[in-house]
Amino acid sequence: MILIIDAGSTKVPKIEDCVTLFGATSFTRSIHDFSEQDVLDASHVIISGSPHLFVNRDLAELISLGKQLFLNGKKILGICFGHQWMSLCHGGTVELGKASRLPIDINILANSQLFNELDTPVKMAQDHCEHATVPAQFECVANSEDCSNEAMQHKDQAFYGVQFHPEDSGVNGQTLINNFLRL
Repeated sequence: MILIIDAGSTKVPKIEDCVTLFGATSFTRSIHDFSEQDVLDASHVIISGSPHLFVNRDLAELISLGKQLFLNGKKILGICFGHQWMSLCHGGTVELGKASRLPIDINILANSQLFNELDTPVKMAQDHCEHATVPAQFECVANSEDCSNEAMQHKDQAFYGVQFHPEDSGVNGQTLINNFLRL
């Protein structure tokens, strides 16, 4: 069972469709309404993007909520906002950067199960204007000309973050989501 945490993105139905495409079942909860039991009931967690920015926002409550999520040892994929939230919860920062709204070539920099069966560069959809740094416990596994941290993975846990939107990237994005589901 896959828990999808909806951070306010209109793309959540596309995430749900990708999960269903590969035969998994999912349930969706709002970022404000998911519970510890929801996380415990899931094998994997996907955190959606969001139209809300981290810059100029009180982050204490969101970081506290996120830290609880990461304590459960679940396999987690953060997409855009979820990627940035993951960075913040592990000591990284989020900064306003170049707005990127078009598909872009993503350069795969290191071995990552997320990118199995994908060649570098791989075209993925973008829709963001904030960028996350890579916390010390993570390694950067992909970048682009617009963003130095397009994808990161935790060194010891099954935590993955992508700045781009695989749910909006056709076959390439579906492959990435399927790779995550197969972890």
